[in-house]
Amino acid sequence: VAIAAILGSIGVLVGLARVKRKRLIENVPTTPCADAAIGITEVIGTVRYRDPDADEARLVGPLTDQPCVWFDYKIQEYRGTGKDRRLVTIEHRVRGTRFLCEDASGTIPVETRDATVVCGRSARRKRGKRVYTEESLRDGDPLYGLGSAELDPETGDTLRLQRHPDKLPFILSNLPEDRLVGNAAPLWCDSSNRPPTAPRPPAAPQSKVRQNGPTRPNQDPSPVQRTSRMGSAGE
Repeated sequence: VAIAAILGSIGVLVGLARVKRKRLIENVPTTPCADAAIGITEVIGTVRYRDPDADEARLVGPLTDQPCVWFDYKIQEYRGTGKDRRLVTIEHRVRGTRFLCEDASGTIPVETRDATVVCGRSARRKRGKRVYTEESLRDGDPLYGLGSAELDPETGDTLRLQRHPDKLPFILSNLPEDRLVGNAAPLWCDSSNRPPTAPRPPAAPQSKVRQNGPTRPNQDPSPVQRTSRMGSAGE
């Protein structure tokens, strides 16, 4: 009975978290990257390297050996026999580096630390009893971001997308927004390990940073960062 009660409580908490995420995604309007203001922000664009020529700053997927800005890598092994046969994780690595979200208006830096990444690209290999899995975000991927636009400590006068100080949901995905709301299966999962590439919009100047609407304590959604110069709230 006690175990059933615990499992029931966990199920309720998970359900509430999903409902909260769904409401945030549905209710927070999309903002052009260059128009980001401090606080909860939703952006939709394309993943871009911060510096296309800085190879040393790029990650490489352990399974696919392909460059990326984020990956989740697992090695699992089948153990036991019959009804007791199960997959046991023997290695799990998650790595990410800061990148840009680019749309027609400009760009905003995105911090991957503490993000919940819903990935539509998955590579899977089986060798003997072991199963190797890699999910990744790559340059050129479509990007959905929901987080908090906060001052970038590296510049002091521009914004970046990151986790909200109050730990509201911080979501990054290469799936379309409607797939996230529907909690559907990944859109891309094939041997080529490559989702459709979003077209690159023309370069646009970065806009000034603003703060619009209510302050953070009155907002429910999660934070996202954007690249903008600081300006007055009335701009």
